[in-house]
Amino acid sequence: MRAFILFLLLIGAMDAQAADHKRKYPPYPEVWGRFLPDPPKDSRWRRVSVHEREDGEILIAFREKKFGGISPGETVGAMEFFGGDVNMGKEAYTHAVKALPKFVISPFNTRLGIEPRLSVLSSDNTDEEDCYSSFWAMLLRHQKYLNEPDAFPYISTKSIIYVHPKPRYFDISRGCGNKTPNVPYEERVVALSFYFFPLREHSFLAYAWNANLIIRFDRNLSTTFIHKNKTKMFMFDWNTIANFRRSSRDPSEQRDAVEAFLKAQTKR
Repeated sequence: MRAFILFLLLIGAMDAQAADHKRKYPPYPEVWGRFLPDPPKDSRWRRVSVHEREDGEILIAFREKKFGGISPGETVGAMEFFGGDVNMGKEAYTHAVKALPKFVISPFNTRLGIEPRLSVLSSDNTDEEDCYSSFWAMLLRHQKYLNEPDAFPYISTKSIIYVHPKPRYFDISRGCGNKTPNVPYEERVVALSFYFFPLREHSFLAYAWNANLIIRFDRNLSTTFIHKNKTKMFMFDWNTIANFRRSSRDPSEQRDAVEAFLKAQTKR
């Protein structure tokens, strides 16, 4: 009997070693962000979910949603975060979503615990994903005091500004709870608002639903992706950007002020 138990333990250890041998990640390569494929016209990717494959590769599945629409669109696909391969179509989407159910990482988290006493939070003043994105969005990192379980002092509060390659045009009143009807808006710059997905090695992915990109951060909110895209992506202390929101209630004036600020920064 004892020999049989030892045999089973040996087989289990061999299976575990074989599984580890198949894994490519972690350690993760120096990939810190990806731009998702462009969605169809007048649409954005919604149902974005993140899945860990058996080899450690992270698959990002996405599905189209029309602006102002309720039902999802027909365009779907999946992308490897580290490898970079993109496959469009239902087969790739279904493989990521249904073929790897036990590896699914819960989507649509605006708060994420990185360590027992350290977490990140994405905060915005609107819950409407079809609404224009104000300059109130922030990325917070806070730590829990050991002697005060309910206290979460903020370590860092950042605002990440992204310059759209193509402006987005729509009426602010649609879906935004705006009492003034049919206010046209041209969204050229945006403060990124995130959903989080945990990774290993104390890092995490942050999907910016209002900019069609996904960034990998470490526990200190550090990433090389912003620097590599320094002509169109900027990180500032949150109050620096929030002051433009406080100075005017007109979204277009806020946008113009942020653009002027970015222009001045790039000339330095």
